[in-house]
Amino acid sequence: MVQPLIIDCDPGIDDVLALILAFKSPEVDVRAVTLTHGNTTLKHVKRNAVTLMDVMAAQHIEDEKNGMKSQKQSTVLAVGRATPLNSDQVFATEFHGHDGLGNIYEQGLHTAPTDWENQLLHDAEKVGEQNKPFQSTSRDAADEILHQLRVADPLSVSILAIGPLTNLALAMQRDVQTFSRAKDIIILGGSLTAGNITPYGEFNFVADPVAADLVMTASKGFVNTEQGAKSRFDLLSQGKSAPMHIVVLPIDSAECGAIPASVYRKQILPLRGSAPLYTFINSFLLHAFKAMEELFKFDYMATYDAFAMILLLDMLNGTLEKNWCWKWHDMRVETAGKYTMGMSCIDTRDWESPDGSWNDQSNVVQVITKASGDNFIQSFMKRIFNVDV
Repeated sequence: MVQPLIIDCDPGIDDVLALILAFKSPEVDVRAVTLTHGNTTLKHVKRNAVTLMDVMAAQHIEDEKNGMKSQKQSTVLAVGRATPLNSDQVFATEFHGHDGLGNIYEQGLHTAPTDWENQLLHDAEKVGEQNKPFQSTSRDAADEILHQLRVADPLSVSILAIGPLTNLALAMQRDVQTFSRAKDIIILGGSLTAGNITPYGEFNFVADPVAADLVMTASKGFVNTEQGAKSRFDLLSQGKSAPMHIVVLPIDSAECGAIPASVYRKQILPLRGSAPLYTFINSFLLHAFKAMEELFKFDYMATYDAFAMILLLDMLNGTLEKNWCWKWHDMRVETAGKYTMGMSCIDTRDWESPDGSWNDQSNVVQVITKASGDNFIQSFMKRIFNVDV
């Protein structure tokens, strides 16, 4: 059975790779891509998303011309909020470039559709919606999430959240009962050790800590058993909200989900010019690997968001226990610390407080603690480039 999927993201180099991975994976049906602020401004995020959908459409035509099996995308593209709920805005342009994709447009490495802004206008369907590489919508991202959950069977749609959690928090605030109809939420965010934007804060959580902390609370009361699943169905059938299955992949657990520079040079770079998708990918990977070397002296690029997509696929394919380790934690996110804003807070003490770690009902979050880098690179390269590593 194909898994319906909503992807909330802020494209973004590794976001784009995660989206491509999803589109190239037959196990999932990407019903909607919802856009948020994050790696760059929402305007650039929108352009990058439309450009990717344009590339996927061009690749579909190329595949059909060559007699290859290819699925045309009918994904809804919904625009979300441009700012966090209640914190200062931050961007990740030092790595991603000011346009989010390594400044590919101003360098002439790739061209966005000239009408990309008009394509996002829902009125555009009156003048040729059928020619667009995605479906536009009058709903904002939060309402689109709720719409997709409302029209689907309860506990049937997964959400992959690989940017700041603003849109998810807004959906939860608007209609918590409908929001809790999601089967699960897989989140790339947080860190169990050091952060990447501050000593303690990972970017996605720092970019909207209030939203991240709120979304974690949706897991209160979750029980990972058959009886727990039945209880969720029963609550939803009564029109009540249900505890949610939330999985968090922190960046320190995801660091091994990387593309080595040697693999990039030998197996990805030579594909430039051979197909629309490979040419597009190479247009921003040129910047990405250069930035990794200049900023961090790394000979690899960690692709956190794409690794979160691999996590979701392993959950679907029954290979979670083979490739991942996890613990259940009462995870909170610091929303007001002068030095710890966005910090992933878990209780690592050897004893348990009778009133819970934070003196209230515990969050029940499945936190990934270890993963297989070999599994990532093999799956990533095979699914996108049809190359064995």
